[in-house]
Amino acid sequence: MYVSVATKTQDLDLIAFEKVKHFLGDDFGDISMLVLTHGEQLGEDRFKEVVADLGKFKQTKSILDYCKLGVFLYGTMNNDNLQTLSEGEEALAKTLVLKTLNRVERMRKHLCTAIAKSATVRKPIWQLEAMVEQVDTSRKETLNSMLAEERQKLYRVRENEIKDLNEKMLLMQQEFDLLEKKVIKKKTKK
Repeated sequence: MYVSVATKTQDLDLIAFEKVKHFLGDDFGDISMLVLTHGEQLGEDRFKEVVADLGKFKQTKSILDYCKLGVFLYGTMNNDNLQTLSEGEEALAKTLVLKTLNRVERMRKHLCTAIAKSATVRKPIWQLEAMVEQVDTSRKETLNSMLAEERQKLYRVRENEIKDLNEKMLLMQQEFDLLEKKVIKKKTKK
């Protein structure tokens, strides 16, 4: 289950999704869904627009394609909307509460039904083992890549340190040679 705020999918959401997808592998798409929060603020038409907009962009379309169980709205009762009403608007407040609770209840039932149906999706043990092996291999490759990068960084640091030491030694040798010439010159003058 991937969760993002409806109408506000951020770059960090996309990065996190790609990392989780890479970690789990393609086979987990069969049992994945996208849940958009703050659904109480959207009507059915706006929800369809949001899903259509997600399908227009490469990165967000990859989420839709991966989450084979679909896209679902989820919402809660938001009391902030009620705080802006004056004391004389109790009837309006009650109407808003009932309307929102009704919408939220429909979203919850729809989401819970989808989750319950997905519980019947089963994978053969050999496929689960293969997915675990794929994840393990991917994790090892990532760690090895990170270690290789760190070794390269350390190697470059050591290489620069050696270069700096060689330059200092060369300067010291040049200073020593100058001093030696001065000493020899003074001895020959005597």
